[in-house]
Amino acid sequence: MTRGAFVTVTQAARDAACSTKTIHRALWSGRLRGYQRTPRGPWWIKSDDLAGWMVGLPNLSA
Repeated sequence: MTRGAFVTVTQAARDAACSTKTIHRALWSGRLRGYQRTPRGPWWIKSDDLAGWMVGLPNLSA
């Protein structure tokens, strides 16, 4: 993972060794911060946010 880069849900699931459904659940619940450029568009996740979620850090919205 490159620091500061954005990853897709598929890439995030691969990096976290989990399913895309798990990533979507974390995004929808707010446990993992992500961004959508348009409503119902694809999610983009900062690699730093993904790394924090993977080690269990709380989501600190900036």
